[in-house]
Amino acid sequence: MGRTTVEVGVVGTGWAAEVLLPALRDTPDVEVVAVCSARLERAEQAAERFGIGIALDDVGELIGLAPDLVCIATPPATHHEMALAAVEAGRNVFLTKPLGATTAEARKLRDLAHERGLTTAIDLGGRYLPVFRYIRDLVAQGHLGELRLVSCTRYAGASLTPGTVVHYANWASREPHGGLLRTSFHHLVDRMRFLFGEIDTVSGVATTLVKEKPVLGEEHTSTYGLDETARILRTEPVDADDAVLLQGSFVGGALLSIGSTWAVPNGSGERMEVYGSAGALVLDNAGVLHGALAGGPLEVLAVPDTYALATPPPEPMTPAELLYGRGRRHLYGTYMRDLADIVRGGEGTGLHPTFDDGVRLAEIQETVTKIDAR
Repeated sequence: MGRTTVEVGVVGTGWAAEVLLPALRDTPDVEVVAVCSARLERAEQAAERFGIGIALDDVGELIGLAPDLVCIATPPATHHEMALAAVEAGRNVFLTKPLGATTAEARKLRDLAHERGLTTAIDLGGRYLPVFRYIRDLVAQGHLGELRLVSCTRYAGASLTPGTVVHYANWASREPHGGLLRTSFHHLVDRMRFLFGEIDTVSGVATTLVKEKPVLGEEHTSTYGLDETARILRTEPVDADDAVLLQGSFVGGALLSIGSTWAVPNGSGERMEVYGSAGALVLDNAGVLHGALAGGPLEVLAVPDTYALATPPPEPMTPAELLYGRGRRHLYGTYMRDLADIVRGGEGTGLHPTFDDGVRLAEIQETVTKIDAR
């Protein structure tokens, strides 16, 4: 590349403005040279907020600026076409999941990027969480012995909350690309592959538990003549899946079970239990890791400081806060440092997920059967 600074073009002003642009701003030797949105005013607002020189509403113009890295964080239906244009132009690409509507689209994008020798990445930032990196090393060091059973669950009520931000839990339509299976569920599946190795056999079901989702409508002036305004609460029909159960096995034979929904009240959050011939690991819904040797009691395992994020938050945060909440900019700040190093020609940490991982997630996704909840 011939220079130290990595020039980045960002497409999208939703999740990108909340997470990606703050992370890139805090990454040394990275400059966001342009931001693009379907609505020019949104791009201009983001450009002013983050000190970006160019605001655009045309993706082709952004790609034509020849940035070293194009980051695409737009609604899923637009992913494949935009990423394909960037890859065809020889740009390295960071893309929010999924890679396309089908496995065939995902493979086409992956294969072309390989042919061009490009760096690719997708937004599965959970790989950088300290506790997951620690678990991965414990498994590699033999803490569990022979892996036998992994169970992972994440239960939440985001789609029941009228004020939920639109990009994920408010997507009402299964087509194009809406729903839990094609978005948030990918985090859980990739996590299993990252921690315990490749998934071999797999099957599952997905359904829509909540057929009418509550949403907030437009503000209106009170009919009682007061100066205040109120938000109209309404519902809209939903056909996107909001619950998924998947089961299968890893290469080597260990069993796997994953369950997730964002449509239950009083959801218990995320939990993982892992059992092997020599021990067990349990990550509870508070983000605390416990471990035990065979026959012994579970004890808290503190994550060593050597696993700390490269861009740590100002105060301690749980894994859930770092992955899904207010700490995401810190998690993705660590990710962006790693990705920038790779784009500059460095070796990186070996953690970042690529389009190869996106293809495998698409293959697994296609084994899941959609059913109607009765």
